[in-house]
Amino acid sequence: MKDLPELNALFNTEPMTEILPMPLDKPGLSADQQDDFELARQTLRRVITKGNNILDDISELSRNSEHPRNYEVTGQIMKTLSDT
Repeated sequence: MKDLPELNALFNTEPMTEILPMPLDKPGLSADQQDDFELARQTLRRVITKGNNILDDISELSRNSEHPRNYEVTGQIMKTLSDT
């Protein structure tokens, strides 16, 4: 990540160090922690996949009905998926 000394001085912060992604099989994780990590990861993937399917369906419904409420719901689903 790019370090900007002017911003560090302005906000009175230390320069950032780059954060590397956590490896899947990180030494030091117990078997329970590794299982929890894998379960959370699988659950998030399922939620995103189902959400994308629902988004496709509601988008089609919105286009066909042209009802403002359907577009509102479509936007809410898109925001929820992007937050996930």
